[in-house]
Amino acid sequence: EQAFPFPADGMYQRTKGVSMFQNDSLFGRFMNLMFDVICIGLMWVISSIPLVTMGTATTAAYYTMAKCVRYKSGYVTKEFFSAFRKNFRQTIGFNVLFLFLFLMLAVELKFAWDQEGRLGSSLFIGLVFVLFLVLGICMYLYPVLSRFYMNNLTLIKSSFLMMFKYLPVTLLLMLGLAVAVLGIYFMNWAVFFLPGLCIYGLTFPMEWMLRKMMPEVPKDSEEAQKWYYR
Repeated sequence: EQAFPFPADGMYQRTKGVSMFQNDSLFGRFMNLMFDVICIGLMWVISSIPLVTMGTATTAAYYTMAKCVRYKSGYVTKEFFSAFRKNFRQTIGFNVLFLFLFLMLAVELKFAWDQEGRLGSSLFIGLVFVLFLVLGICMYLYPVLSRFYMNNLTLIKSSFLMMFKYLPVTLLLMLGLAVAVLGIYFMNWAVFFLPGLCIYGLTFPMEWMLRKMMPEVPKDSEEAQKWYYR
């Protein structure tokens, strides 16, 4: 029995991608790439405005970025909203949970920062570690969910294990996220392109890790022809 089920793509129909710039020049390919990346980033921003849907939007954005941009399969808008709709029910509980935990940690960190002495310092360090755990699980959970069918407990466990198994990658991803958040904070106009670039950059290490979780299949099988086995 496989430790993880097959990738969760049976519900999506593979289609041929459409390019906005119909030429094969380096400039044309670059413009097509940037158009798709920015488009996915903007759909993520708009879909995340209620905050409670941010995780669902992240799942859909990662799925679309990997499938349409990295593997050149499908239509960006169609895949995003299809993935958003199909993952909404499972992600909404996680979205509420993570939102509550981050808000609670923000309040507790502010309280610990204002305390003096060793007790305040110890409390602050402990809370930072808890924040690291929650953020790490959150960063892996939604991309994993975009690829696999898992129950909630298995999903949390898998994300937790990945966070420590690939610790250097985890730290780099957190650093990249911090830089992106600061970039948008100091340059508000960066919200139009930084989210898309971050999600696109995330697909490189994440696809490498997700591939290791995927079961081996015969090269001549129907499953091997799916976009995520390319």
